Amino acid sequence: MTHEALASVIENRVAALRELDDIRYLTYPALDELPGVTALTTLRESGRANESPDDFLTRVAPWLARAVGAPEACFIAGRQVHGDRHVIITADNMPRPGTLRRFDDTDALMTAQPGVALIVLTADCLPIFLADPAARAVGLMHAGKVGTRKQIASRVARAFFAHLGARPEHTVALIGPSIGDGCYPQRLWEENVAQLEAAGIGRIVEPGLCTRCNLSEFYSYRAEKGFTGRMLSAIILTDA
Repeated sequence: MTHEALASVIENRVAALRELDDIRYLTYPALDELPGVTALTTLRESGRANESPDDFLTRVAPWLARAVGAPEACFIAGRQVHGDRHVIITADNMPRPGTLRRFDDTDALMTAQPGVALIVLTADCLPIFLADPAARAVGLMHAGKVGTRKQIASRVARAFFAHLGARPEHTVALIGPSIGDGCYPQRLWEENVAQLEAAGIGRIVEPGLCTRCNLSEFYSYRAEKGFTGRMLSAIILTDA
């Protein structure tokens, strides 16, 4: 996958740059065009260096509700541990509107419930979005070097099909801003694309946004030697 400058990705309409309350964020036409699906990734001004995930999520959640146009949304995030565990969000485990629930030891989330904003935090690792508009199902995962070795992308995709009625031929997968192959010893982009392909996903979108190559726009844990904030990626089903 070629490394692209953010301006080029926007010019080629692979992503769109938006701003709300002085926080810039990306949306993705490949996901925007799906009925009832909204997804985004914030740029680096959303985060603060070494802010705890809990503090970041608490601070940004009200902004996120406005950004996705869902004032009654609830928010779900895992306590990411570079594993391959996923949680399916249902009416039984989702929090009340306007509140946040975090699941321990969780790097992937999926749901068929409208109004549930699934969230991952990254600063080089891959945020991988899944959406099947026909099944009304979405998913989001955090894939780093360990999760990739554990086959998180293929495992989560197969769970998405098995438990939510999604079908590979109807599913769109998109890899958000993350460290690109060549800027990191492990070929995370290539390996995760291969896993998604092995799961049979019909459309995989690869914007090619490398966090290290676009350091003025994104955080990179590797380039900044750990002194860094995080970007937030989120996906939600609306009632549309």
